[in-house]
Amino acid sequence: MARQVEAAYPEEACGALFGLQTGRSMPVVTAAVPLPNRAPLRREGFRLEPGELELACRTRSALGESLLGFYHSHPDRSPMPSTFDLERAVPGLWQITIPVIEGRSGARRAWRTEGASACRR
Repeated sequence: MARQVEAAYPEEACGALFGLQTGRSMPVVTAAVPLPNRAPLRREGFRLEPGELELACRTRSALGESLLGFYHSHPDRSPMPSTFDLERAVPGLWQITIPVIEGRSGARRAWRTEGASACRR
């Protein structure tokens, strides 16, 4: 993830997290799959294309993995989720925000909103 978000700087980078539910509060992430940022203003946000996400989900599901969440970068901002991030978060799925300050990735923040998700395997 660090290489991807640094390469995308000063634009936001994004992707999906896949892995295994272990019955514990924290799942095991086995893959962070980069996805293209399709937002019209990539310096100010990100948008995933549903078809590209669906393809990634089918590919990883064939390997026995589930969609666990998403990640995206915050160019020259803290990893704290923005109001926009909180409003768009899929309930029950993990989110990771990665600050990229002057092209260097920093400490990530993992979070999720409450609720069940319909995006389970």
